[in-house]
Amino acid sequence: MGSAFAPVRYTMVEGNLIIIVGGNDGTHPVQVTQDALSSVLPTPSHDPNSYAASIDIMVRIAEKKITNRETAFDGRVWITANDVRAWRACAAK
Repeated sequence: MGSAFAPVRYTMVEGNLIIIVGGNDGTHPVQVTQDALSSVLPTPSHDPNSYAASIDIMVRIAEKKITNRETAFDGRVWITANDVRAWRACAAK
């Protein structure tokens, strides 16, 4: 079963990866912190294209958080290294 969400656009802002994720209920801003990026890539970069392979992982994490209503007061979804570790632990099972 595929994801109901897909990345619409992404860019780097002050060292954080910002992804606009689109789904059946509209778009959602997702902010991926530097520590989350560091846990995905061995050498973090300020080039958003270097994160293209990791976008799918981030969208899956964001989808779960959106579904569980784990958003900030402004509707933004934050992804941290803890979220990446939790995703890896679930994926390993």
